Amino acid sequence: MKKKAALVCSGGGALGAAQLGVLKALEERYEFDFYAGVSAGSILVCLHSSGFDADESWEIVQKMNVFDVAFDFSLQKSGMLKGKKMLKLFDKIFSETKLENLSHPTFVGTTDFQTGENILLHSGKISDALRASCSVPVLFEPYFHPEKKRWLVDGGLTENLPLSIALKKYKGDTIIAIDTNYMDTNANFKDAKNGGLQKLLNRTIKIFINNQHSFPHPDKRIRRILLPITEFTPSDALKLKAIYKQGLEIGKNTHL
Repeated sequence: MKKKAALVCSGGGALGAAQLGVLKALEERYEFDFYAGVSAGSILVCLHSSGFDADESWEIVQKMNVFDVAFDFSLQKSGMLKGKKMLKLFDKIFSETKLENLSHPTFVGTTDFQTGENILLHSGKISDALRASCSVPVLFEPYFHPEKKRWLVDGGLTENLPLSIALKKYKGDTIIAIDTNYMDTNANFKDAKNGGLQKLLNRTIKIFINNQHSFPHPDKRIRRILLPITEFTPSDALKLKAIYKQGLEIGKNTHL
């Protein structure tokens, strides 16, 4: 018999494919009855909570054309991309389905761009929630959520691994948190500098996110799977298959 658990997934761009690989391995042992995710992780948890297993979710992710979303340039100064094509993509997958109508509690992490508050969405259309949660500032225009009446952006700014809601709301014995924010502490500044500005930026973001929380957390229900991926970055959208395979291997070798 499978164990019941909550599933919490971090943001991480293309590294979300590794989370999906881990989930594929976990499905053999766990049945999830509570979900929380941010950005790429929010897509994963919404797919799974909507009834798509890891294999079906992987098929959907592979069909997502990053170039369709990318060529949506904005003339505004609030973001490089409008985000309309991204919203259309989510509408195609989830249609009019609302978070509150899913069979298990599902929360999507976002950030109020005006107040800086962490906003966890658990009602309204899934596509609206995902559009907000995936709205990386500067890259995408902030999204005015039609139900919340707030300008929302990527939840990773305030809580990249949305454990708070699971700790508060979930009554079960196990909370599995899949976290892409692995940071190689043996790296040195010279190596990062030789990797170019992109590597420096990725390092900066990892430090920022890593200081949002401290581990180990005192709640013994948490089972954190920190993905030791160093050869790929959140921007490697053209390397999803390789990232997925690495996540699958990590999942197979993870014993919770």
